[in-house]
Order: sequence, then structure tokens, then C-alpha cells
Amino acid sequence: MVFAAAAVTAAVRGSANGSRPSLESADSPAERRPRVPGGNKNPPHAGGEDENSDSGTEDYNIFGDDAAAQASWMSAASAKSASWAARWRRYLARSSKEHARRFRTGAKHPFPIVRRIVRHTAFETIVTAVITANTIFVGYQANAAASAAYKPGPLAELVLASAEHVFTAAFLIDLVLRVIACGWTWLLASENYLDTFLVFLGVLVGWILSPAGIQVDILRKLTALRTLRLLRLAR
Repeated sequence: MVFAAAAVTAAVRGSANGSRPSLESADSPAERRPRVPGGNKNPPHAGGEDENSDSGTEDYNIFGDDAAAQASWMSAASAKSASWAARWRRYLARSSKEHARRFRTGAKHPFPIVRRIVRHTAFETIVTAVITANTIFVGYQANAAASAAYKPGPLAELVLASAEHVFTAAFLIDLVLRVIACGWTWLLASENYLDTFLVFLGVLVGWILSPAGIQVDILRKLTALRTLRLLRLAR
């Protein structure tokens, strides 16, 4: 009995002194952090910065060091972009053919009256007369601007400004009627780039910037390019 009691007492003391786990030997939360795939020896803390990093602003690459994956992704993106471009070209070519067929035959045209107006000989004659008159007007403006002795009076300035608005409106109406009759693909035809640019320039200078009081001397000089509309008559 005595020996049994002594043995139990010794076992209890040993368990109290040596078997109790110490707080110092227990794994800290930092040591129990899961390992980061890829062998990152310095995982980020809860604050989002590496404890051994000086700046913490290194760029993050979703591909890591896998150059093959990055090249594959770039190749797929390029192929997708090329696919969209090819689809757009096919759609544009198909739409251009359809619009040209409707303008030529008149079948299923949404605006038959506008089509007949644009195809009429009188319409082309009026447009030719307006282009010729505008060319003469631009030449007169250039000659007057180059002459230092020329000082237009209030009436002359009113006439010049009114003529400018009349020509801008006439060319805008011509553009709108042709787009309605020939379809929106008419704007994207290479032979119509110049007409579209000149109409846009005339509207921008005469009806937007000038009334707003913005100095547009350079753009106003570009309106002299309207004489290039004579190339349409040559076609």
C-alpha cells in the first residue's frame, strides 16, 4: 500500500512537471500557416505585405515564370482579335453588296423616293452646279484674303457668311440623301472618304466652333479643300 501510494504520487508529480505542454513549445499561429504553392518561403501576412519585402509593390504576374502559358494566352487573344476582324470584313462586304443591289434594282429598298431622287439626272446636275459655284466662291475668298487692300463692308461680310452656310447645308443634304439611298456602307467606301471629311469639317467649323467663338483659323483654311470635289465630276 505504501509503495503503491508513493508510485502514484511520483507519477502525478512527474505529469505535473514534465508532461504538461508549455506555451513556448506550442506551434504559434505563424508556424501553423499553410504553405503557399510554388515554394514561396515568405508568404504575405494578414496586412498584405511580405515581412522580408522592402517595398511590397512588386508586379504580380498571373503566369508566374511559365512563358509557355503566357505565349499561349497571347496567341489565343491574337487569334480572337483576328477572328473578329475577319467577321467584320465579311459583314461589311455582304452589307455593301446588298446595299448596292437595292440601290441598283430598287428591290426591297426602305426609301424608294429618296433612291429615285438620287438616281435622277437633275439631282446630279444640281450637285455639279453647286460644286462649281463653291469652287468659284472658295477662289474668290482666297483672292480676297491675299489682298491687303481688300476690306469687305458689312453687307459683303453678310453675303459671304450666308453663302458659306448655304454651301455647307447643300453638301450636308447631298451626303444625307446619298447615305439614305445607298446605305450606311456608302460612308465606308474609299472614294467617299473625302466628301465625308469635307462635310464634317464644314459643319464643325461653320455651325459649331465659329458660333461658340472658338478661333479656328487653321480649320477654316482647310475648308479650301472643298475645291477637290471637282474630282467627283471627273469620275
